[in-house]
Amino acid sequence: MKKEEIYETIKEFLKLIWDGKGSVEENEQALTFLLDKLALAYYYSEHESDAIHHEYPDPPEPDYSLIRKTVSERFPRLGNYNLPKYLLWEDSDIELADSIDDIVRIASDLWEIEWRWRNNSELDALWYFRFRYLAHWGCYLRCLQFYLFLRFYEVKW
Repeated sequence: MKKEEIYETIKEFLKLIWDGKGSVEENEQALTFLLDKLALAYYYSEHESDAIHHEYPDPPEPDYSLIRKTVSERFPRLGNYNLPKYLLWEDSDIELADSIDDIVRIASDLWEIEWRWRNNSELDALWYFRFRYLAHWGCYLRCLQFYLFLRFYEVKW
């Protein structure tokens, strides 16, 4: 996957959030597909930051409440799901995860990365894409993927 394809995937995800694909079913299918593309993009995103040579501004804060409202309208059938608090511990409490919040957090990070791409540099954006995947949105993406897989394909364990 080339750098331009990573950028197009980010823009496609944000376009899904803001514009949708039409029906709820089409939105859900596109979401599932784009989460897979974003996960794949991570493996092609390794680049050094050029911030040591430049003083870049930080992006403005995304409007969480506006994004959440939009995501809730775009994906009305998604809801909460159970998630172990500590996945790798045998005796872990179960927490309630919020799929809408997962999408909002991914979209917010991608919005900031897309802003960096347009306003700072491609390298700055790619560095943040990779860093934020590992530090934040990657976990939401992977948990959300599992939830969507079980929800849409009615897998019973």
